[in-house]
Amino acid sequence: MWFNTFKKPSLRPVTADKWLNSYSVIKKYWKNTPLKNMNKTSYQQFINWYGSNHAKTSVEKVHVHAHTAIKAAYEDNYIEKDFTLRPALSGGASKPDALKYLE
Repeated sequence: MWFNTFKKPSLRPVTADKWLNSYSVIKKYWKNTPLKNMNKTSYQQFINWYGSNHAKTSVEKVHVHAHTAIKAAYEDNYIEKDFTLRPALSGGASKPDALKYLE
């Protein structure tokens, strides 16, 4: 709801697709876990899970998207704390630019 209301209208379609990709990653891990049941430790476990088989830049992108949404939930008083602040980001090395270009 937050994405469709506040974010999507101002994004180019390509950028919106990146946000939706992050959403699918988040949904895959968290399934239907309510925000009130999430905390700093469980969020770090999510970051570690995603970083175990993705490049650090991909982990950073998902984190930025998740953090932006959680910050909005905090500002709107849906949760008492922003549990996404300053996680230890993990992940492997990115592909060389030449390989990215070929894809």
